[in-house]
Amino acid sequence: MISKHIIREVINSISEHTSAIKYLFITIALAAVMIALGFTFIIGQKLTKPIITLVGIINRLAEYDFRFDEKSEAIKFLKRKDEIGIIAKALANMQRNVIALITNTAKSTEKVATSSQEFKATAQQSAAATEEVSRAIEEIARGAGQQAADTEKGSDKAHELGDIVEKNQQYMQELNRSSEQVIRLKNEGSEIVQILLDKTSESNKAAEEIFEAVKDTNNSAGKINIASQAIQNIADQTNLLALNAAIEAANAGEAGQGFAVVADEIRKLAEQSTQSAKEIELIVQELQSKSANTIKTMESVREIVKEQVDAVKETEIRFSGIAEAVEITKQIIEKLNVSGIEIEDKKNQLLSLLENFSAIAQENAASTEEVSASTEELNASIAMISDASQSLSSLAQQLKDEISKFQV
Repeated sequence: MISKHIIREVINSISEHTSAIKYLFITIALAAVMIALGFTFIIGQKLTKPIITLVGIINRLAEYDFRFDEKSEAIKFLKRKDEIGIIAKALANMQRNVIALITNTAKSTEKVATSSQEFKATAQQSAAATEEVSRAIEEIARGAGQQAADTEKGSDKAHELGDIVEKNQQYMQELNRSSEQVIRLKNEGSEIVQILLDKTSESNKAAEEIFEAVKDTNNSAGKINIASQAIQNIADQTNLLALNAAIEAANAGEAGQGFAVVADEIRKLAEQSTQSAKEIELIVQELQSKSANTIKTMESVREIVKEQVDAVKETEIRFSGIAEAVEITKQIIEKLNVSGIEIEDKKNQLLSLLENFSAIAQENAASTEEVSASTEELNASIAMISDASQSLSSLAQQLKDEISKFQV
């Protein structure tokens, strides 16, 4: 029991001391708290308030507000040499740098947006131009292919032309030989015409001589007719004298019989002479008639011979004209031969040019196909660039929207 009482006392004593100690600790704690509060107030004035101010600035920066407030208490912190001053200066430098960065970024973003739009427009124009170029190249390719085909056709036509020129050369050679034959025949014809002209002159001369002879014969026939009439007159007179002699012989009787016989014979001769004169007259008349016809015929012959002479002379003139024409033709043929040789040479040159041109056209066609393929690749690249510029423009706009959130 005593032990318990002692123990209780001890416990009570301890409790009392514990309470005292507790109160002491509470007092000390309160004093410490008061001291701490004092220090806190002092430190708050020196440290906490600037930190709160700087935290406020940081919060404004976090809200994208980077504007400088010249009336802010943070301005005076820049003059401090302690950590607060260092933090304030670092924060101010960061703010200035961020403002400069945002300003420059905004300007660059604006330029990027503008440039991307311009680049997009340029890319679209380039795409359109490239499309036009592509179509033009396709047209050129088709044209080059057509040109190659046409050139090949032209080469074929040139070969055909060469064959024609060669045939023309052969024809020219034949024509040259024919012209030489014509010249030879012309010369022979000229000689024959000259001979004919000479013979015609001789015929004309002979006809003139015959005409003169016929005229002389006609004149002689006239003279014969006159002589025949004279003979007939003499015969008539002789017959009359014979009749008178017969009458006288009859009157003389027998003495006159011999004279009568002679007179009768004379009468018979006179009658025969008269008959012969009549026959001569008839012959002369027939001769004169034939001579007259012969003269008319000879006059016609003279006209014919004259016309023949004129025709022969005209033929000679024609032959001379033919000779000149043949000579001119020969000269023309010689020129045509020279021209044919030149044409043959030009044809060969043309064939060479067409072959070269055909090769070039084929190379151009191949090149245009390569260029067309390159243009298609360029179109694809331009399309990618246009898409990239569109994406860049969108990103620039997004960046611009983000930068617009900052207040500087």
